[in-house]
Amino acid sequence: TIEAKRQITREKLSYYQEAYDYLIEQIGTKGKYDRRAIERAKETGIWLSLLPTHYNGTVLSPSEFKDFLHIRYGLTPKNLPDECDGCNEKFSVQHALCCKKGGLVIQRHDELKYTMISVFSTAVGPSQVKNEPKIQNSSKSNNKQQPSNTKTKGNNNKNTTQIQSEERGDILVQRFWDNVTPTVFDTRITDLDGNSNKDKKTEAILNAHEEEKKKKYLPLCLKQRMHFTPLVASTDGILGDEFARTVQRVAAMTAKKWDKPYSQVCAYVKARISIAIARSTHLCLRGSRIPTKLICPRNPFWEDGTG
Repeated sequence: TIEAKRQITREKLSYYQEAYDYLIEQIGTKGKYDRRAIERAKETGIWLSLLPTHYNGTVLSPSEFKDFLHIRYGLTPKNLPDECDGCNEKFSVQHALCCKKGGLVIQRHDELKYTMISVFSTAVGPSQVKNEPKIQNSSKSNNKQQPSNTKTKGNNNKNTTQIQSEERGDILVQRFWDNVTPTVFDTRITDLDGNSNKDKKTEAILNAHEEEKKKKYLPLCLKQRMHFTPLVASTDGILGDEFARTVQRVAAMTAKKWDKPYSQVCAYVKARISIAIARSTHLCLRGSRIPTKLICPRNPFWEDGTG
């Protein structure tokens, strides 16, 4: 029976490989960037095999599912606008994923951040997870002119003050990599097919973003006796090396807590992340970039005075 199951698995894998090779052959060299997207699709398909449940947070709307499926295979989603409502530039998938007007890129970032907060809280407990921790709090001296009514010593009206300069991470988790040192996590989602990334390899792009985060935050965290881990992912669900190791660690901790097989819990964690990225990508494609204050006034106007 075991040998029969193995044979069925081998036949399935062989069939999938043949279909993949045929698809790549049909694209040829003309669709270079479409080919890149399809090659990455082998690593981003876990969301397709999920059972949609509100309890596990794995439900996608029909529009979210269709849009992410198009992006998975390098296709353009249907019914996209002709121009961006935020900057009036020509609208495309690449433009939607990088346009910073309207704050949709920030909301995309927050979608992944809050998903990871939920995942970390499940693994170590909600009390061990904090949002937006300060990772720098250095004092800098500055000569600041005091007001005339401020008392100073002698005839010198200048006083040395302390200015607090600080940076913030996205998530702080206690007892993650070890039982003593807290860990700061900072998330980022990047478009692998953006203009600056088209001729770069996937691993090189993700590693470059991780190194950029480490260069900025790691020395500051080490000074405060904290670990730092960047969580970098692509808009189609590819995880960076640090992110992948974090998923393995959090899955191991959750599996021990739930007394479940590691493979099942790891698939669950990856599914949560994949769904969050799908939602955030759909938000950039379909969300409005016009500020709410320009759509409607903050306070209603009562012309007849009844208000």
